[in-house]
Order: sequence, then structure tokens, then C-alpha cells
Amino acid sequence: MQRKLLLIVCLLMGWCLQAQVVITLQLPPLGLTIKPQLWNMSLINTSGGSMTTQLQMVMTDAGTGQTVLTATTPLIQLQPGAQAITASNVGPLTYTAGAGYAVDANPNGFLPVG
Repeated sequence: MQRKLLLIVCLLMGWCLQAQVVITLQLPPLGLTIKPQLWNMSLINTSGGSMTTQLQMVMTDAGTGQTVLTATTPLIQLQPGAQAITASNVGPLTYTAGAGYAVDANPNGFLPVG
């Protein structure tokens, strides 16, 4: 009896589950990096329908753990399947520099070295 009840509960849980979004980042080339290069990625919506989502990025200092830069996109509509993302098709982007870090305020500006 307990096995049947456990099987029924597991099957019912399947109806409540939602699909996930797989993010594959495309790393920028070595050297100086500009902010729009952070948004080169592909998103794969594994669900059967479209979903509304927002991308958020937080860059931290590896030594201290302090926030160097945060960035967010407006809400975007993600269709089922794979979608290539760049800064130009998710803008306007909102950047916020962390306290104590000299980050270029220009949306197309350079990132701090390191």
C-alpha cells in the first residue's frame, strides 16, 4: 500500500514541475573586455511554451568577494528552443558599480582589468 501511495505522489509531482532554462556563455577574448561582451550567450528554453524572464549579472572581486558591478536586463520574452542573446537585443541594460571600484559609466565602456 505504501509503495502505491509513493508512486501516485511521484506521478502527481510531475505535473507541478516546470522546465528549466539552460545558459551557455560565450567567453570574450583575452585582453580588454567591454561591457556588451558579457551578454554574448545562448539561452535554451526547454519548456513547451514561451516564458518571461530577466537576466541579472553580478561581478565580484575574487579576492575580497565584494561586488564590482551588477547589471540587469528588462523583462524579455523567451521562446521555446535556443535563442542567441547579445547586448543589442536585450537592452537597455542597467549597470550599477560597486562601492570603491572605478568602473566606466558608459554602457559600452571597458571593464576593470583583472
